[in-house]
Amino acid sequence: MKKIKFVAIVFAFCLLFISCNTSKKADIVKITRDSFKTSFVLTNPKEIIIDSLLYPDCFNIMYDSIIVVQNNYKCEYLLELYSLNSLQSLGKFVKKGNGPGEMSSCRVSIHSSTNPVFTLEDRNKNFLYQVNLDSMIRKQKLYVEKKIHLINPNFNPYFNVISLDGKNYLGNNMWYMNDKEYTNSNKPFIYNSSAEAPNYNKLTFVGAVNGSILIPLKKEKRIIAADSHIDNIKILNDTLGLIKEISGPDFYTPTYVVAKNDYPGKFIDFGDHKSYRTYIGYTLTDKFVYLIYNGTDSYDPSKLTPVEVFKFDFEGNPISRYKLDRYLYSISIDTKNGYLYGTSRNSYEESRVLIRYKLPD
Repeated sequence: MKKIKFVAIVFAFCLLFISCNTSKKADIVKITRDSFKTSFVLTNPKEIIIDSLLYPDCFNIMYDSIIVVQNNYKCEYLLELYSLNSLQSLGKFVKKGNGPGEMSSCRVSIHSSTNPVFTLEDRNKNFLYQVNLDSMIRKQKLYVEKKIHLINPNFNPYFNVISLDGKNYLGNNMWYMNDKEYTNSNKPFIYNSSAEAPNYNKLTFVGAVNGSILIPLKKEKRIIAADSHIDNIKILNDTLGLIKEISGPDFYTPTYVVAKNDYPGKFIDFGDHKSYRTYIGYTLTDKFVYLIYNGTDSYDPSKLTPVEVFKFDFEGNPISRYKLDRYLYSISIDTKNGYLYGTSRNSYEESRVLIRYKLPD
């Protein structure tokens, strides 16, 4: 009898334990600009000019000493390396073309300035390449550690594809949006191995108003998804379960309309003649994520407005806010010398340049 009682107690405890874990709710947080512990204004950055560059698209700083340049498709070589101190070339890589070792397009995704491994995406050929900076410099050629065929046709081409474990690759679903009237899918993020067909009876193109920057936190086994059109951040676990959701500081609530066009299908755009831009870039240090925040409902590429940079810890707690006097496309942090680097310009008609701010903290 005692044995039966003991088994019953253990069984009840296990049920209680399972119930407590499965019913745990995500942390829902609203922030304002006053939520950050410190705020700074950064002005008058130094421009770093490399005369030999023709059409640079993006700059990133690695190891606080190497400039990684993603070039425009007009260039013969799509990737170049330079010394940050001397501005001398350290090599040209990724020749444009369709031959062996060439790429027809090249998007550089660098998560951290201290990790030599980063990725290159050739979306024209649907391949993702994992490359190593140290090996590239040492061998003076592109060293590909892994080549992944992006077989899922439903990835949103405007956003990056990431992996936490080197096996499963995750991207934005180009058919999803957080609006029941126009969405074609209930999954905002999809894996490379699963190609779910959209609802062809209700086919609407939502890629221009949908999508998040995906940030892998591999040690923590988490993913940060920072929405590019509403001021919302989600922290997900490695099975895409919601851990924390952060809204603000502007609390945008866009409306949507069917845009006029001459193509078959419905193209969804923002209503009320609005154009929203929120989170547009990021970088990681060992403890923090820095997010570029545009914070506008009237985005105009001919008149790019200054951005803010929000610094969070990996739990999603707001730490610092930096108000800049320039627009940024990308960001790198030199923690040793205390600099913030970025790719900038004032209008799409201008060339992109590398700029540097001194961080006060």
